[in-house]
Amino acid sequence: MTDFISALATGADWKTILADVGGQLAGASPGSKLGPNGLGFIYTTEPLADHFSDIVITLRERTGIRHWVGCVGMGVCGSDGEYHDQPALSVLIAPWSEESFRVFATVSTTQALQDMVSNDWASQNGPVFGLAHGDPRNRHLGEIVEALPAAGDGYFVGG
Repeated sequence: MTDFISALATGADWKTILADVGGQLAGASPGSKLGPNGLGFIYTTEPLADHFSDIVITLRERTGIRHWVGCVGMGVCGSDGEYHDQPALSVLIAPWSEESFRVFATVSTTQALQDMVSNDWASQNGPVFGLAHGDPRNRHLGEIVEALPAAGDGYFVGG
């Protein structure tokens, strides 16, 4: 069984929260069993939205993990609880080899989705499990979500 590493924290500001999360992610530091491998998931509450890029950059530097995905929401949860309407950060690291996953570029139209899936890793490796993060500011989001089942041979989840 693959061991995931997770962290959940809240606090007064993003740097304090990130320091707490960093302590919880001690097993994901450079030179650990993960090294540069893995896929990181970052979820923050809205009060941290302005610092999302700073958080990603800092986690990338501290862990050595190159690939991070995630989003901002009204609340976040982790193995130790959940937080709403306050600054909070939830991080999960999946210790997967880089050959076992692919982070796709952002798509803004159904045609871009079709092109990406038909020309990329998913079409070369058979059925896949896909995690999609939808951008509510994208006026084509409904169309893209409806097109996912036909885009490739796989199972898609997300929000």
